[in-house]
Amino acid sequence: MSRIEGKVQERNMEEKETCNTPTTPSRQQVLVILDQLNRARLLQEMVNTPPEKRHADNLFNQCYRWLQHNNIQFYYDETEHLYLLVVPHKSKETTSL
Repeated sequence: MSRIEGKVQERNMEEKETCNTPTTPSRQQVLVILDQLNRARLLQEMVNTPPEKRHADNLFNQCYRWLQHNNIQFYYDETEHLYLLVVPHKSKETTSL
């Protein structure tokens, strides 16, 4: 089992344990899953055999679904070739209050 797969499975277990109580994931949790999503995407490009491809696709899909399930806004940046978190901008009026 790869390190990425282990972390994804660990997150899935945590999610199953807390599925009865709706909670917003912490920023740290979101960033970890986003990092795993990017690593899984890179893995998809590097693998050669069909079983490796299925494994990489599964990892990617688990991370992607977790982000969607938790209503996390993210996007793929074509310049950086990474999935990134959408960070809302604060207006100067709100920050000066």
